[in-house]
Amino acid sequence: MEQLPAPFIRVINALKRLPGVGEKTATRYAMQIFDEGRTYIDQMIQALSDLAEKVTLCPVCNNLAEGGLCTICSDPQRDRTVICVVKDIRDLAAMEKSGTYNGLYHVTGGLISPLRGTMPGDLSLDAIKNRCTADPNIKEVIVTLDATVEGDTTAMYIKETLKGLDVRVSRPAMGIPTGTDIGYLDGLTLSRALRDRKNI
Repeated sequence: MEQLPAPFIRVINALKRLPGVGEKTATRYAMQIFDEGRTYIDQMIQALSDLAEKVTLCPVCNNLAEGGLCTICSDPQRDRTVICVVKDIRDLAAMEKSGTYNGLYHVTGGLISPLRGTMPGDLSLDAIKNRCTADPNIKEVIVTLDATVEGDTTAMYIKETLKGLDVRVSRPAMGIPTGTDIGYLDGLTLSRALRDRKNI
């Protein structure tokens, strides 16, 4: 790789930081970008610049947003009586792709994991109680987190924080095997899991 120009190597190194992209794949991507020409490269530069400058986190649910609330929080057609709690935006996207849920969301930003140094205060967990307290229309919180020890721990923490509120706390049931990452489930599995959800 030493024979390549320094700017080319910098692009390869940047691409290698993406999940699942090794040096060979990054080099192939960089070559393709170069082959596409200046117009394509300028479009990519503009797209990445817009991503950095215009995309933020929704102040209500932590979903991706452009200039204020995300499209879900600002959609008057969504069911505002239920909040689906997910670990990250990838899991939110999986839920939306399933087409079986029409409520609101809350993205925690991760799972409680003392072994990894992730504690409740590092995540957006207490904000769930704040939302339920501020909005009496919210009747249910569906905790749709990974079926792992960390997911279970986080789910129990959320249940405890909502204790005393007139809000049902449930969790998807059948269809989610132990150890599964929500973001990798298919729409049918998610649909069945939501339909058969149980109280925590």
